[in-house]
Amino acid sequence: MSKQINMNNASREEVKVWNEMKMELKKHSGYHVRKQYYPYKINEWEAENARIESEYRQKIAVMQEVRMEIETKEMLSARRQQAHEEMMMAAEALIKLSNATPKRKPDQPVRRSKRIARNNIVDLTM
Repeated sequence: MSKQINMNNASREEVKVWNEMKMELKKHSGYHVRKQYYPYKINEWEAENARIESEYRQKIAVMQEVRMEIETKEMLSARRQQAHEEMMMAAEALIKLSNATPKRKPDQPVRRSKRIARNNIVDLTM
């Protein structure tokens, strides 16, 4: 039995090789090819059919391994880049916080009442 291949997330090249395999198997299963092997060499025909299928499946498996390796490298570099950008943004925020001037609290609270403000003026003049 040949190796099972997941073709759900296949690239275009993998699909192309898959379709080539299907076409070649269809040709090999055709009447004129099969007639050459029937009835005494049908085992050779089955062996050739299995060889064709396993050859193409191995090609697809290698292509998928290479693609997955590239995708994981790209994903890791994207994660590193995102982490670096987040760290830089946090550092810039800390710099802005450290450069901000603290607001001074007024010495005396601001009074809104005119009556109390008048009393304070009178008290200051005495």
